[in-house]
Amino acid sequence: MDQQAASKPEEIWRQAFYRVQRTLDIPIVWMAMEAARPLALDGNHLIVGLDPNDRYLSVNLQTHEYATVIDDALAEVAGRPLALHIIEGFSLEDYKARQAQELVSSAPEPAPPAAAANHQETAAPAPPRSAPSAPARAAQAGHMDEVVELIPHWDKLNERLTVAFKHAPLARYPHGQAAFLLHAVKLISATMDHFMDAPFGQADPIQERALAKCVERLGVTVSLDPFFISLELIRYRRDQGRDVGGFPPA
Repeated sequence: MDQQAASKPEEIWRQAFYRVQRTLDIPIVWMAMEAARPLALDGNHLIVGLDPNDRYLSVNLQTHEYATVIDDALAEVAGRPLALHIIEGFSLEDYKARQAQELVSSAPEPAPPAAAANHQETAAPAPPRSAPSAPARAAQAGHMDEVVELIPHWDKLNERLTVAFKHAPLARYPHGQAAFLLHAVKLISATMDHFMDAPFGQADPIQERALAKCVERLGVTVSLDPFFISLELIRYRRDQGRDVGGFPPA
């Protein structure tokens, strides 16, 4: 494939589709690829859009086995590493809006104006947060030396988990899959702390949907019901003394 064609997302997607057809005799995967619209190349990612009504098809593009075949086909066509990135929407504007939303979500909050700061100094101090229970303190102490990477973008976290599982050395063994799941839960929890810091009882529906999508995609990757992944996530956060799915810390 010539270099000019390899720089066009439409041509890359078309050629990759033919390669996937020859490798996977699974019509539902073909249908999902045909429903997706190539939008842009962004670094080592090919951005494709799916209509929100076709969201259910994305599972067929994200299952570990199928995603590996698709990514390999993309890399073969492009002549360089290239991975699939799926968004909801059919235009570059949808993708740019998604990028802008991520930038706003990850931006630090501005410092309060001086007048507001002075007012806060004279206002009554906020009541101190209740200290975690003894079991929670013990659990926190057990994780003092552990540093969990923060990935402040839900989509990037999804991709990181998919790629990490693909290259996990023991992923074909049950104990290797369990170890990966525990690692994934910690990364998800760190991203929750970054995006979902609203006061208890004031959940952000957008972030809740993003979390649910992340857990569902992880379930596809490790072939496990998202409900059980959610249970493991709640157990981990409870041990850390953090909010667990709309309930205050234990």
